[in-house]
Amino acid sequence: VQQVLCPIKTITGFRLGCILQDITRRKAAENALAASEGRLKSLYNNMAEGVALHEVVLDDTGKPVNYRIVDCNVQYEKILGIRREDVCGKLATEVYGTPEPPYLVEFTTPGITGVPAHMETYFAPMDKYFDISIAPWGKNGFATIFTDVTQRKKMEEELSRKQKMDALGVLAGGIAHDFNNLLAGMFGFMDLARESMKPGDPAVGYLGKAFIAFERAKSLSRQLLTFSKGGMPVKQPIRLPDILRECCNLSLSGSNVRCVFSLREGLAVVDADEHQLSQVFSNIMINARQAMPEGGNLTVSGENRTVTAGDGIPLHAGTYAAITIRDEGIGIPENMIDKVFDPFFTTKQQGSGLGLAICYSVIKKHGGHISVESSSGSGTAFTVWLPASGKAVRPKDGDRDTSSLKGTENILVMDDEPSIREMAMHILTSFGYSVVTVREGREAVDKYRVAMTSGKPFDLVILDLTVPGGMGGEKAIAELKKVDPDVIACVTSGYADNAILSDPGAYGFAAMIAKPYRTSELLQTVKEALGKRKDKA
Repeated sequence: VQQVLCPIKTITGFRLGCILQDITRRKAAENALAASEGRLKSLYNNMAEGVALHEVVLDDTGKPVNYRIVDCNVQYEKILGIRREDVCGKLATEVYGTPEPPYLVEFTTPGITGVPAHMETYFAPMDKYFDISIAPWGKNGFATIFTDVTQRKKMEEELSRKQKMDALGVLAGGIAHDFNNLLAGMFGFMDLARESMKPGDPAVGYLGKAFIAFERAKSLSRQLLTFSKGGMPVKQPIRLPDILRECCNLSLSGSNVRCVFSLREGLAVVDADEHQLSQVFSNIMINARQAMPEGGNLTVSGENRTVTAGDGIPLHAGTYAAITIRDEGIGIPENMIDKVFDPFFTTKQQGSGLGLAICYSVIKKHGGHISVESSSGSGTAFTVWLPASGKAVRPKDGDRDTSSLKGTENILVMDDEPSIREMAMHILTSFGYSVVTVREGREAVDKYRVAMTSGKPFDLVILDLTVPGGMGGEKAIAELKKVDPDVIACVTSGYADNAILSDPGAYGFAAMIAKPYRTSELLQTVKEALGKRKDKA
């Protein structure tokens, strides 16, 4: 009940009168409205999405030129990382950093009606992606609902990158295989030509220069596979100082960065894939060069270290060669150092974010570890740990004496590439071996079976791992073992990233040779494999 007091004039003077009105229905309506507003306000502030109310700003002609933030909810403050009091009353261009709000003209015309609009956009100041729904609000405004989709967008981008990298890996593998076959045939015959020349012939020197180009081409093919697929390492004992000096010369060529070496005497030999390891060191050195645009020193140090269980290093106990590459560059901020090995993480505008991720993967596959120490303005140091080998380093191809690699055994060569078959036959027969060649695995099994029954069995089989449209080496060795459990076989392939090449013994092979190969490499591998036949006998 509402009581209204009003003056009443009487003979004796003025007195107050009272008029009573029943306002029950109005109060009920007001209470219901207040409750509804309370519920809406609670919903507004507890939504999972951020909500902002905007008022359109018009110019003198009535054209929308900007909009002002009138109100926002709690979630808006959280997902955009800004406080309500800092945005209310401000123009959109001040808050979002957008030169011209993308949906201003489309969705903020005065008197707008219709269904909510929908869009996805990126706000640079927050470095976030938002899914935005826009609906009319009041006479000359609109409400915007923000959903943070940054994580989803990043996952979509990473998935897209991964799919592209997978496609690139398939393409790179096919190219490298064909390229390696071409190199093997080309330089195999060049090697034979050099062997037939007399000492002092000027052509020997020319061919020597061609073989330098061959090694670079071979390395390029391996790099392609390593970067695109991160293949299994094909290990052999190697000396680290030679690789480090070569990588430093190539990576710093033409720059104002000086390389300083501090390698201890007796640095351990390691079992490693030379080409993959070169890529690891080159990646680190190129990053160091880019971190020192004004020049400086790049210090490469190496020593043998013993790791024990209590050292806190994620390695098995044992002896390791530890290589540290330290620059004097800008360093890595503390909040980023834990991410440097993450795939696709990069601080460079043109970087892919794959270089250090691949370094990490390669070193792990070598049974080693890579770590980083850095701080802003104080340079960066990467340390690579590799298990000591204890094996002797094989001489390089050009240093091998082929006179001791002759033989008289029977060898079966299977390869789908005619030039490889012809080249292998010429090399082996010129060194005394008897050779039969076939194109694919089924032919190899048939020839081997016939040779066994004829009394002139093959002493060694060389099998190409991948044969398009035919039986490859992996299936062929399984079939050959059914015919002869004691068969001695060597596997070869232009796909240098295949797991069989990194551990041929686990797949029934006595040895492996990666294409493209030189004359001395083929002969040395044949000798080693035949030696295992003698050991069995």
